[in-house]
Amino acid sequence: MCGALSGGVMAIGLVYGRKTADDVEAKEIAYQKAGEYVRAFKSVNGHQDCRDLLGIDVWDDEGLIAYRARNLKSEVCLAVVGNAVRLVLGLISENNSGTESTN
Repeated sequence: MCGALSGGVMAIGLVYGRKTADDVEAKEIAYQKAGEYVRAFKSVNGHQDCRDLLGIDVWDDEGLIAYRARNLKSEVCLAVVGNAVRLVLGLISENNSGTESTN
């Protein structure tokens, strides 16, 4: 799984996840939002796994060499990470729109 995707799921968990062990409602909302995020990520980026996003397997020596030689960090990863951030911020802003802070 792409690290930007998994990081986004963690961010969603922080915002929507349960604050106490027995908060089942928050858990369900977090799962729903995470699912929404994963589907949107896949729709925007075409895939959710690094191998498919990059077209190579970076977990072997040849793939890592190709990743560097083809400058895939700049050519692919930066756009994917940017897309992930925009999607997560969109979901999180939905949580905060129309609500007042309790702090």
